[in-house]
Amino acid sequence: MLDLIKATVPKKPGCYIYKNKEDNIIYIGKAKNLQVRMSSYFNRIHNIKTTKLVSEIKSFEFIITNNERESLLLENQLIKKHLPKYNIMLKDDKSYPYIVVTNDVHPQVLKVRNRKLHGKYYGPYPSSNYVNEIIKVINRITKLRKCRVIPQKECIYYHLNKCYAPCIINSSNEDIKMYKKEVNDLLINNMKGLKVEINNKMIIAADNLEFEEAGKYKYLIQQINTYQEKQAIDLNQNISFDVIEIYYDQDWVSITIIKIEFGMVVNIISSIHSYIEDYLTIVISYLYQMYEQNNSINFLTSNKELASMMENIFVMTAIKSNLQEYRNLEQMAKENARIYFKNNIEKIAKLIYDDGISGYDELKKITNNDLEIIEMYDISHLGGDAQVGVKVSYKKGKKDKKQYRKYKIKTASPGDEYGSMYEVIDRRISKMISENTSYPNLIILDGGKGQIKVCLEVLKKYSLDNMIMVMGLVKDKKHTTYAMMNKDYEQIVLKRSSKLYKFLYSIQEEVHRFAINYHHISKENKMIMSKLDSIEGLGPKRKQNLIIHFGSYENIKAASYDELIALKIPKIIVKKILKL
Repeated sequence: MLDLIKATVPKKPGCYIYKNKEDNIIYIGKAKNLQVRMSSYFNRIHNIKTTKLVSEIKSFEFIITNNERESLLLENQLIKKHLPKYNIMLKDDKSYPYIVVTNDVHPQVLKVRNRKLHGKYYGPYPSSNYVNEIIKVINRITKLRKCRVIPQKECIYYHLNKCYAPCIINSSNEDIKMYKKEVNDLLINNMKGLKVEINNKMIIAADNLEFEEAGKYKYLIQQINTYQEKQAIDLNQNISFDVIEIYYDQDWVSITIIKIEFGMVVNIISSIHSYIEDYLTIVISYLYQMYEQNNSINFLTSNKELASMMENIFVMTAIKSNLQEYRNLEQMAKENARIYFKNNIEKIAKLIYDDGISGYDELKKITNNDLEIIEMYDISHLGGDAQVGVKVSYKKGKKDKKQYRKYKIKTASPGDEYGSMYEVIDRRISKMISENTSYPNLIILDGGKGQIKVCLEVLKKYSLDNMIMVMGLVKDKKHTTYAMMNKDYEQIVLKRSSKLYKFLYSIQEEVHRFAINYHHISKENKMIMSKLDSIEGLGPKRKQNLIIHFGSYENIKAASYDELIALKIPKIIVKKILKL
């Protein structure tokens, strides 16, 4: 491949396209010097990610452009068209909400995340919940319409004198202007008017001993004050620009753009990208995609090389100032880029490295077994009372709920988990033998050496210890599963981020859920049984039928004569039940 590149690719700017053996495009890049850049993939040692990409490259194409700006445009178009696997990007776009009073004939106060509606905008604000609470208070105070769709008749807001009811009343334009002005007076000047109104409502609620309601108003005032403190950026309120900062490590780069409009933060966009050689190359490519429709903006960045490249390639102007407020914004963007990288690098890496192998496949590989049937057992003995055992079954890695089983402990002493486990597995194995049903390939136990030892005793009793594999899930001092243990008591430590761990954990959670559910049902049934013991002539089987059919003691008491007769209960006993 390297010799072919040197022989056919010129040392000119342009875009290159790499394809795999199926002739699918897997990566698109651009370069000032195509031959040098494309050769770099094949003439040096790379990290795992790039090595994997190179191993899949079976052919290439290239397109020559007149300059780097043209190559950016072409790269952008090609990536959007083909969406190559290795050009993958993880992006998070956080738009802050606004409050808008619409210019409709009958205006509304709404929360929006863009400025597409015609109306007067206030904000942006720090969160949706914050805006929701503000709008709730405004709707309580003002008479602007509340309904998204105007109804056919008046609603409760009209009767509470909180809506001018455009559904039944033709209000004048002057009245509507007055209502809009009321909202404006509440929201301008750092919500001074709104805080006064909220404070008045808080006092009224407190005087009426409605302390919970008063507390809500007090908390909202605190929220408004906190928001205003955080938003106090000492910049010219008319200035708008973007803050662009990056964080890079191990051939991945995180980019954060903080959008400032009229001196306030309105949006934060963070993304992660894979790069092969030069992180600034991929940053410029991404920024070109971001600003292709509007690249005549002011921007702020602490990266001087990036600033120079942006000014040369785009019609953009770097803000050059030593004001501490600007330095604070740069630091804020840097920290956002670093945190976003830390929190999301594993997620995006999986999108590239995921080979389609499941946790079930990993378990088969480790055990060297097809694992057609997996069973897991658990004992529930909350407080030592009403001990029960359960078994969940998985066939070819999927839940097989038809094979789930519940076991009421009969012989083991209360609180004897090992004795209970022995009893449950012994009953299960003996029934499989008597009914000649398929044995499990693997039995999983929620525990370590003690549980495994008990299970092996049962299997040896039936000479199945070499036919059925046994594995325990071992927990640490914090009661968190951290390893597998085999029948020789050897541990295999599990990586919590692995698919194997997640597969085993899902089985563990399923058996716990099934055991606890049965435990509660068993305990409840026991209580119902005791209440039915007072009925002479009502045997255990009929009691169980009543519980299964009606589900609770209250339902049994409320049952009709015909319902009880339908269960084939003798008339004399039905009469006794009806007297409960």
